[in-house]
Amino acid sequence: MARVLINHVTPYPDRVTGLSVFTWNTIAALVTHGRYDYVLATNWTAAAIPPEIRSLGLRTVHRQVPRNETRMLIANTVELPRLKRAVGADLIFHPQPTTMLAHMETSVAVVHDLYRVTHRAIYPWQQRLQWRFATARGFRRAAHVICVSNATRDTLVSAYPDLTDRSSVIHEASPIAIGANDATARETDAPYALMVANITPNKNVGLLWAALNRLALEHRAPRVILVGRDDIGLVPTLNARFPAASIEMAGAVSDDALRTLYANAKVYINTSLVEGFCLPILEAHTLEVPVICSDIPVLREVAGEGALFVDPGDADALAAAISTVFGDPAVAADLRERAIANARRFSWEKAARETEAVFDRVRKGGRAADRSSDAREISHA
Repeated sequence: MARVLINHVTPYPDRVTGLSVFTWNTIAALVTHGRYDYVLATNWTAAAIPPEIRSLGLRTVHRQVPRNETRMLIANTVELPRLKRAVGADLIFHPQPTTMLAHMETSVAVVHDLYRVTHRAIYPWQQRLQWRFATARGFRRAAHVICVSNATRDTLVSAYPDLTDRSSVIHEASPIAIGANDATARETDAPYALMVANITPNKNVGLLWAALNRLALEHRAPRVILVGRDDIGLVPTLNARFPAASIEMAGAVSDDALRTLYANAKVYINTSLVEGFCLPILEAHTLEVPVICSDIPVLREVAGEGALFVDPGDADALAAAISTVFGDPAVAADLRERAIANARRFSWEKAARETEAVFDRVRKGGRAADRSSDAREISHA
């Protein structure tokens, strides 16, 4: 059986992020699918690795690497080829683009977003240089690049035309099993809307504050809970700018607590200006929660027909959509039906099959052909 070395090193070890959720679910699906023998190289501590991953019996090599992305890339360039030989791997899989600067001809890398290309102004100059001269140079040398959405791949090939024939789309899926809401009571003290997002400029959360401020002034504002960190300290500014808005900041919560918050929510809200995929939309849909989200291409791709779409610059439109879901039971019921139908379009098992098909083509020495036309069909299924 051919062997794949999974390079899961991150600047944020032991921290649950969208990238870590993607990585652990991808690993579980690949190991379960079972066509390759997998070895995990990670800078997560053993105790922090999810128990469902530990239970797989996956051979794991714990690495100490710098948290700075450029220094991490250099460490990978030096260490990973040696580790690949030591474990007898046929290729290296990088679930995140913290790849290498050499020996990439037998590597497959995943690109989740290209914010540092499309929204360079929101990043400090050091991170922009790091991306241009280190990170991007690494994944651009890969035998193949997997993108998590058509929107991400469109940006990728626009920015790096040399990757046109070495890239394809493999969608993510919800880490929550369809039907998991059956065991979760839908009872709460007060109906609420939910947002799950670490506050960063691309999340455009000011739109939510503005919409709630207007609803509050009309005495129509619902309860709203936001799960996530505010590492940039934006919330006090928004509270001062929109004093009538009231949002409960839940911070980081456990997986079980998050699942309960999803299941009991009246609606899930996304206000993003740009996303690579947006896993929380599928998490909400898996639990039959109506979704309101920004009308941007990637969210049309992910949410399908299961959402109310609003202009990400129009607070009045968001306020109207929130009022509709809370005030019209028929609309809410229709969105719940559409939510579960949309969630069924995606699965980790399908993603694992498609990922191993890329491995197959890379091992045969050819460039894994572009299958984005096949992936686009999921948007219309």
